[in-house]
Amino acid sequence: MTSFQNNLGFGFKSDEYLIFFGNARASLEDLQNKFSQYAFKRVKQTHSDFIVESSDAIPEADAHYTAELDHALVIATADCMPIMIYCLQTSRVMAIHAGWRGVENKITEKSLNQLIATGSTDKNFKIFIGPHILQSSFEVEADTYDLLAKAHYGLKPSHFMYSRNNKFYINLDKIVISQIEHVIQKLPEIEILSIDTKTDREYHSHRRDQTKQRNFSFVVRI
Repeated sequence: MTSFQNNLGFGFKSDEYLIFFGNARASLEDLQNKFSQYAFKRVKQTHSDFIVESSDAIPEADAHYTAELDHALVIATADCMPIMIYCLQTSRVMAIHAGWRGVENKITEKSLNQLIATGSTDKNFKIFIGPHILQSSFEVEADTYDLLAKAHYGLKPSHFMYSRNNKFYINLDKIVISQIEHVIQKLPEIEILSIDTKTDREYHSHRRDQTKQRNFSFVVRI
Protein backbone atom coordinates (compact mmCIF):
# COMPACT_ATOMS: atom_id res chain seq x y z
CA MET A 1 0.00 0.00 0.00
CA THR A 2 1.16 3.51 -0.80
CA SER A 3 -0.18 6.85 0.40
CA PHE A 4 -0.45 9.97 -1.72
CA GLN A 5 -1.68 13.56 -1.55
CA ASN A 6 -2.95 16.02 -4.13
CA ASN A 7 -4.86 19.30 -4.11
CA LEU A 8 -8.14 17.44 -3.48
CA GLY A 9 -7.08 15.40 -0.44
CA PHE A 10 -5.30 12.27 0.81
CA GLY A 11 -5.34 8.78 -0.62
CA PHE A 12 -4.19 5.22 -0.01
CA LYS A 13 -3.73 2.75 -2.85
CA SER A 14 -2.84 -0.92 -3.17
CA ASP A 15 -3.23 -3.46 -5.95
CA GLU A 16 -6.70 -4.28 -4.57
CA TYR A 17 -8.26 -0.99 -3.44
CA LEU A 18 -8.08 2.78 -3.49
CA ILE A 19 -9.27 5.03 -0.68
CA PHE A 20 -9.52 8.80 -0.93
CA PHE A 21 -10.44 11.39 1.70
CA GLY A 22 -11.40 14.64 0.00
CA ASN A 23 -10.91 18.13 1.40
CA ALA A 24 -13.00 21.30 0.99
CA ARG A 25 -11.72 21.79 -2.57
CA ALA A 26 -13.00 18.38 -3.66
CA SER A 27 -16.59 18.54 -4.82
CA LEU A 28 -18.20 15.28 -5.83
CA GLU A 29 -17.99 16.43 -9.45
CA ASP A 30 -14.26 17.10 -9.03
CA LEU A 31 -13.71 13.59 -7.69
CA GLN A 32 -15.76 12.05 -10.49
CA ASN A 33 -13.66 13.94 -13.03
CA LYS A 34 -10.36 13.07 -11.31
CA PHE A 35 -11.27 9.40 -10.95
CA SER A 36 -13.43 9.03 -14.06
CA GLN A 37 -12.70 5.30 -14.41
CA TYR A 38 -14.93 4.57 -11.40
CA ALA A 39 -18.73 4.50 -10.98
CA PHE A 40 -19.58 6.59 -7.92
CA LYS A 41 -22.30 5.21 -5.61
CA ARG A 42 -24.00 7.16 -2.83
CA VAL A 43 -26.42 6.66 0.04
CA LYS A 44 -28.82 9.07 1.72
CA GLN A 45 -27.17 9.58 5.10
CA THR A 46 -29.43 10.09 8.12
CA HIS A 47 -27.16 9.41 11.14
CA SER A 48 -28.73 5.96 11.36
CA ASP A 49 -27.26 2.49 11.82
CA PHE A 50 -28.64 1.24 8.49
CA ILE A 51 -26.21 -0.85 6.43
CA VAL A 52 -26.86 -1.85 2.81
CA GLU A 53 -25.19 -3.57 -0.08
CA SER A 54 -24.47 -0.93 -2.69
CA SER A 55 -26.79 -0.60 -5.69
CA ASP A 56 -27.73 1.86 -8.41
CA ALA A 57 -30.44 3.23 -6.13
CA ILE A 58 -29.67 5.77 -3.39
CA PRO A 59 -30.95 4.01 -0.27
CA GLU A 60 -31.28 5.57 3.15
CA ALA A 61 -28.24 4.25 5.02
CA ASP A 62 -25.01 5.29 6.69
CA ALA A 63 -22.88 2.37 5.56
CA HIS A 64 -22.67 0.55 2.25
CA TYR A 65 -20.50 -2.23 0.89
CA THR A 66 -19.79 -4.02 -2.38
CA ALA A 67 -17.71 -6.73 -4.03
CA GLU A 68 -18.03 -5.03 -7.43
CA LEU A 69 -14.91 -3.78 -9.16
CA ASP A 70 -14.63 -0.03 -9.88
CA HIS A 71 -17.67 0.93 -7.77
CA ALA A 72 -16.59 3.90 -5.64
CA LEU A 73 -18.62 4.04 -2.42
CA VAL A 74 -19.02 7.66 -1.32
CA ILE A 75 -19.42 9.13 2.17
CA ALA A 76 -20.06 12.83 2.86
CA THR A 77 -18.91 14.39 6.14
CA ALA A 78 -18.38 17.72 7.86
CA ASP A 79 -16.87 16.69 11.25
CA CYS A 80 -18.23 13.12 11.27
CA MET A 81 -15.88 10.18 10.76
CA PRO A 82 -15.49 8.72 7.25
CA ILE A 83 -14.47 5.10 7.85
CA MET A 84 -13.33 2.87 4.98
CA ILE A 85 -12.84 -0.89 5.18
CA TYR A 86 -11.22 -3.47 2.91
CA CYS A 87 -11.78 -7.18 3.58
CA LEU A 88 -8.77 -9.28 2.62
CA GLN A 89 -10.81 -12.49 2.57
CA THR A 90 -13.65 -11.45 0.23
CA SER A 91 -12.06 -8.38 -1.44
CA ARG A 92 -15.15 -6.36 -0.51
CA VAL A 93 -15.01 -2.70 0.38
CA MET A 94 -17.23 -0.74 2.77
CA ALA A 95 -17.75 2.97 3.46
CA ILE A 96 -19.19 4.16 6.79
CA HIS A 97 -20.48 7.54 7.94
CA ALA A 98 -20.06 7.74 11.72
CA GLY A 99 -21.12 10.93 13.44
CA TRP A 100 -21.45 10.89 17.19
CA ARG A 101 -24.92 9.42 16.77
CA GLY A 102 -23.42 6.70 14.61
CA VAL A 103 -20.76 6.06 17.24
CA GLU A 104 -23.48 5.88 19.90
CA ASN A 105 -25.43 3.44 17.70
CA LYS A 106 -22.25 1.38 17.12
CA ILE A 107 -22.53 1.56 13.35
CA THR A 108 -18.89 0.53 12.85
CA GLU A 109 -19.35 -2.54 15.03
CA LYS A 110 -22.59 -3.43 13.25
CA SER A 111 -20.99 -2.89 9.84
CA LEU A 112 -18.15 -5.28 10.63
CA ASN A 113 -20.64 -7.83 11.92
CA GLN A 114 -22.60 -7.48 8.69
CA LEU A 115 -19.48 -8.25 6.65
CA ILE A 116 -18.65 -11.21 8.89
CA ALA A 117 -22.20 -12.59 8.64
CA THR A 118 -22.03 -12.40 4.84
CA GLY A 119 -18.67 -14.08 4.31
CA SER A 120 -15.80 -12.23 6.03
CA THR A 121 -15.38 -14.99 8.60
CA ASP A 122 -11.59 -14.54 8.84
CA LYS A 123 -12.17 -11.08 10.34
CA ASN A 124 -9.17 -9.86 8.37
CA PHE A 125 -9.70 -6.18 7.57
CA LYS A 126 -7.78 -3.04 6.76
CA ILE A 127 -9.51 0.01 8.24
CA PHE A 128 -8.99 3.69 7.43
CA ILE A 129 -10.42 6.66 9.36
CA GLY A 130 -10.34 10.01 7.58
CA PRO A 131 -10.31 13.61 8.81
CA HIS A 132 -12.95 14.32 11.46
CA ILE A 133 -13.50 16.35 14.60
CA LEU A 134 -10.86 15.56 17.23
CA GLN A 135 -11.19 15.46 20.98
CA SER A 136 -10.01 19.00 21.71
CA SER A 137 -12.79 20.34 19.46
CA PHE A 138 -15.57 17.91 20.32
CA GLU A 139 -17.21 19.64 23.28
CA VAL A 140 -20.51 18.17 24.46
CA GLU A 141 -22.99 18.47 27.31
CA ALA A 142 -23.48 15.84 30.00
CA ASP A 143 -26.39 14.16 28.21
CA THR A 144 -24.30 13.46 25.11
CA TYR A 145 -21.41 12.24 27.24
CA ASP A 146 -23.76 9.85 29.03
CA LEU A 147 -24.85 8.35 25.70
CA LEU A 148 -21.32 7.95 24.37
CA ALA A 149 -20.10 6.53 27.67
CA LYS A 150 -22.34 3.52 26.98
CA ALA A 151 -20.97 2.98 23.46
CA HIS A 152 -17.44 1.79 24.25
CA TYR A 153 -16.02 -1.47 25.54
CA GLY A 154 -13.75 -1.51 28.57
CA LEU A 155 -12.44 2.04 28.47
CA LYS A 156 -11.78 4.02 31.61
CA PRO A 157 -13.35 7.51 31.42
CA SER A 158 -9.89 9.11 31.32
CA HIS A 159 -9.08 7.10 28.19
CA PHE A 160 -11.73 8.80 26.04
CA MET A 161 -12.90 11.91 27.91
CA TYR A 162 -11.79 14.93 29.87
CA SER A 163 -13.95 17.69 31.34
CA ARG A 164 -13.51 21.43 31.71
CA ASN A 165 -15.98 24.08 32.89
CA ASN A 166 -18.80 21.54 33.07
CA LYS A 167 -18.22 20.51 29.46
CA PHE A 168 -17.00 17.15 28.21
CA TYR A 169 -14.44 16.55 25.45
CA ILE A 170 -14.81 13.16 23.80
CA ASN A 171 -12.28 11.14 21.81
CA LEU A 172 -14.46 9.36 19.23
CA ASP A 173 -11.43 7.49 17.85
CA LYS A 174 -10.96 5.62 21.12
CA ILE A 175 -14.61 4.60 21.29
CA VAL A 176 -14.70 3.37 17.68
CA ILE A 177 -11.45 1.44 18.10
CA SER A 178 -12.91 -0.28 21.18
CA GLN A 179 -15.93 -1.27 19.09
CA ILE A 180 -13.68 -2.66 16.35
CA GLU A 181 -11.63 -4.62 18.88
CA HIS A 182 -14.82 -5.98 20.45
CA VAL A 183 -15.76 -7.56 17.10
CA ILE A 184 -12.35 -8.69 15.90
CA GLN A 185 -10.57 -9.29 19.26
CA LYS A 186 -7.18 -8.67 17.66
CA LEU A 187 -6.95 -5.16 16.24
CA PRO A 188 -6.47 -5.02 12.47
CA GLU A 189 -4.27 -2.54 10.67
CA ILE A 190 -5.89 0.87 11.21
CA GLU A 191 -4.79 4.08 9.48
CA ILE A 192 -6.08 7.26 11.15
CA LEU A 193 -5.70 10.70 9.60
CA SER A 194 -5.63 12.82 12.76
CA ILE A 195 -6.78 16.02 11.06
CA ASP A 196 -9.25 18.12 13.03
CA THR A 197 -11.93 19.28 10.60
CA LYS A 198 -13.13 21.98 13.00
CA THR A 199 -9.79 23.78 13.24
CA ASP A 200 -8.32 22.95 9.82
CA ARG A 201 -9.90 25.21 7.21
CA GLU A 202 -8.82 22.84 4.47
CA TYR A 203 -12.00 20.95 5.44
CA HIS A 204 -15.67 21.78 5.80
CA SER A 205 -16.88 21.80 9.41
CA HIS A 206 -20.47 22.07 10.59
CA ARG A 207 -19.35 22.79 14.14
CA ARG A 208 -17.14 25.65 13.01
CA ASP A 209 -19.58 27.55 10.80
CA GLN A 210 -22.77 25.45 10.35
CA THR A 211 -21.91 24.85 6.71
CA LYS A 212 -24.13 22.72 4.52
CA GLN A 213 -21.12 21.80 2.37
CA ARG A 214 -19.46 18.44 2.81
CA ASN A 215 -16.12 16.68 2.45
CA PHE A 216 -16.47 13.72 0.06
CA SER A 217 -14.52 10.49 0.51
CA PHE A 218 -14.71 7.10 -1.17
CA VAL A 219 -13.36 3.56 -1.29
CA VAL A 220 -13.20 1.42 -4.42
CA ARG A 221 -12.16 -2.13 -5.22
CA ILE A 222 -9.78 -2.09 -8.22
